[in-house]
Amino acid sequence: MASKRKPSGLTKSLRDEFDALLLTWPLLQAHGEVVTVEEDSPNWVLDCEERCGDQHYADRKTLLDDILTFLDKRGRTDFAAVAAAIQWARNAEMLAGMRGRSLDRTRTLETERDRVHRYLTEWLPRALQLCHDTGYADPKNWTSGKVPPLVQRLEELIKALQPGALNPLTMPWLLPGSTGRRPRRGAPGKSWKMELQRKLAHAGVPQQTQISLLIATGLLPYSDR
Repeated sequence: MASKRKPSGLTKSLRDEFDALLLTWPLLQAHGEVVTVEEDSPNWVLDCEERCGDQHYADRKTLLDDILTFLDKRGRTDFAAVAAAIQWARNAEMLAGMRGRSLDRTRTLETERDRVHRYLTEWLPRALQLCHDTGYADPKNWTSGKVPPLVQRLEELIKALQPGALNPLTMPWLLPGSTGRRPRRGAPGKSWKMELQRKLAHAGVPQQTQISLLIATGLLPYSDR
């Protein structure tokens, strides 16, 4: 029988990994928040968190320190696995945010496409009819003896705008339900949450500590209680 892997202790390098997991601006940026990065600053990562993060960095750092101290004293936690699980969830959350924004953008464009198609199919025939009603479309009124180019273009456009003519403007690689995003516009569901809880439990994090850990690392919103 294979021996059970010994939990990894809270080393200095792992402590640094957990500190990096405190940053919320990458999560917020993935969900569409405007984040200005000034890399000229020697501490630009923390400066960015101070300017563009959730404004609870110090509180969450204290919370994370307390959690890690508790887990370290408990002596049954694989800290490397915990850090990896949190990073995995953060990556999943950022990916869901970016995909969700793309999906919302696609829905906006498709709504505009349908609106434009509706207006064109209504107004182009009216414009052509106006050309006929005013005599503009009558070749007899022109020295060339030909139908004016404008009338020809209107007729071509009306013929081209059959139902669904603008459908190629859709983006078929972004479909509702394929990104973890709800069918309606809005925040994506946290599809990673159950898997993360499983990973954390396997790494030795008690269930009652998991929610606090998610809050400390920005995966759930911090609340002043």
